[in-house]
Amino acid sequence: MVILNENKHILTEKNVQGTPDMVVEILSINRAQDLEKKKDIYERHKIREYWVVDSAEHSIVKFTIKRDHFDDPEICYEQVKYDLLGFTIELKDIFP
Repeated sequence: MVILNENKHILTEKNVQGTPDMVVEILSINRAQDLEKKKDIYERHKIREYWVVDSAEHSIVKFTIKRDHFDDPEICYEQVKYDLLGFTIELKDIFP
């Protein structure tokens, strides 16, 4: 979970009281749970970016919110750009 400095007011000592800016999940055995149910929940709450890390495929599925809905997913095999802060992660650094 990523919460940008501009939204740090949603952090409390016990939990998060609001919508984080980004969520990263490791793909579980239940692919439908991560790629459908959780995606729908995060979309409904307008999470700005949702990444699903697939360690078996050495890829990241990236969802970005546009006009209240996630755009079509971007499947990244070489690099992924973190749009909120404008930097790129090389996947070879994550998946040796």
